[in-house]
Amino acid sequence: MATKLIYSHFVKQDLKEINNWYRKINKKLANQFIQEFRSKINYIKGNPFLCEIKYDRNRIVFLKKFPYGIITKAKI
Repeated sequence: MATKLIYSHFVKQDLKEINNWYRKINKKLANQFIQEFRSKINYIKGNPFLCEIKYDRNRIVFLKKFPYGIITKAKI
């Protein structure tokens, strides 16, 4: 089953701000953030129902190294 992810404009803006913030601190840290974010997105695509259920029917996956989570909204 192929999972299609749609990013809201809020997500795109947040990613840009987070990346810029980490880049000001350390370029390598910014790259690690993007790499971990992409890894979690791939995990969600491959295992959408293994993510923790929160907030009604929405699911969440937390990044391990960074203080962020990715919330997915289920389409039924």
